[in-house]
Amino acid sequence: MSTMDYIFNAIVLNKILYALPVYFGYLTEGQKQMLQSVLNRANRRGFTPYYHDLETLAESTQHDLFRQVATVRTALIICILPN
Repeated sequence: MSTMDYIFNAIVLNKILYALPVYFGYLTEGQKQMLQSVLNRANRRGFTPYYHDLETLAESTQHDLFRQVATVRTALIICILPN
């Protein structure tokens, strides 16, 4: 990984991934295309050697969010239940 890739991941990709699980369903096709074009341009210009697909990123982050919420709820339920 190059320095530019670290910077791209730390600043641009993390900002997109932070909001993606919540807002992806509300984005219009035009907004999705705009975000995808930002990711494509970053790849073309050498900021990252990886191709990032917005749909795949959204699916992955939504799955991760669901898994985290399910784990936390399970932990909370175990604390409430009597011995």
